[in-house]
Amino acid sequence: MRQFKPWEWLILQQRYFARPRRGLDALHSEFLSFSKKELEQGQIEWAALQRQNIRLLGWQEKNYPKLLKEIYDPPLVLQAQGDVETLNDRPWIAVVGTRKASRWGKEQAKDVVTSFVKQGCGIISGLAYGIDAAAHQAALDAGGPTWGVLGSSLDRLYPVRHAPLASHMEKKGGGLLSEFPLGTRAEHYHFPQRNRIISGMAQAVVIIEAAGKSGSLITARYALEQGREVFVVVPPSREDPRYEGNWRLLNDGATPIGDYGLRTTDHGLGIGDPELKTFDGDMLSHLQVPCTLDHLLQKTKKPVPEILTALTKLESLGKVRKLPGPLWQSL
Repeated sequence: MRQFKPWEWLILQQRYFARPRRGLDALHSEFLSFSKKELEQGQIEWAALQRQNIRLLGWQEKNYPKLLKEIYDPPLVLQAQGDVETLNDRPWIAVVGTRKASRWGKEQAKDVVTSFVKQGCGIISGLAYGIDAAAHQAALDAGGPTWGVLGSSLDRLYPVRHAPLASHMEKKGGGLLSEFPLGTRAEHYHFPQRNRIISGMAQAVVIIEAAGKSGSLITARYALEQGREVFVVVPPSREDPRYEGNWRLLNDGATPIGDYGLRTTDHGLGIGDPELKTFDGDMLSHLQVPCTLDHLLQKTKKPVPEILTALTKLESLGKVRKLPGPLWQSL
């Protein structure tokens, strides 16, 4: 595959951000070319990114999120503000939920995020009101990095009220990502599109609080299509419409976590347990045959963050591989 200059990536972004799969196919075409006008405009946009200290991550770049490359329709280009060196240095967990978060939902987001961060994971969300903002803030409070994926371009931050939160995220090892070209305002149809990036970057997705029409259900659907694990916090009530989405996902087979109805310790999830130690290579004995994450939970009685961290390390060492399903197996 040919190597592209930064302004050529920006041309590709303009052409294909709404059709990422076609863009991926175009990368391999020997007939791909750029007009003089496109090159001039691309160089103008590249200069604008540099002035705003925005990093450009083309699909070939080393800091482009590795897991995101695995999905069917990854964005050709990501624009980033923050520490891009962290994007591939740890397991990432997506934590999402309703914009109209209850006090219970915000408390659950804090507990879940804190547990994952203590086990060495980073947190991904969408910088929206409600659960997203609570997840980002909880990660920062726990001392971990967190990335927000926008439904607008980086120079059209939405919601604007979260600018201080975004600035704090950038200073603490995370930051903001967008597949949209500069000057793109937030539109309602952008958010389902960006949700595939949130799930695609993560090893697992946690749904904290979701009503029946919550956008986080779209993220959960993308996660399942992408072969990611989906966890759902068990709500305190079956009748409250604020939790309809949680129960729908649980009834469809998502893995439950939480303190209501099902105890976290009963499922080996260990959410919030500060005494848990780093998982070691003993897990390899369970992976002689392909295993799901749920099977590993039952066999090892270890918490989800610990298992995901161990799998990531073992995969980087060439000890295990991820199979469709999603399944894991030792090599």
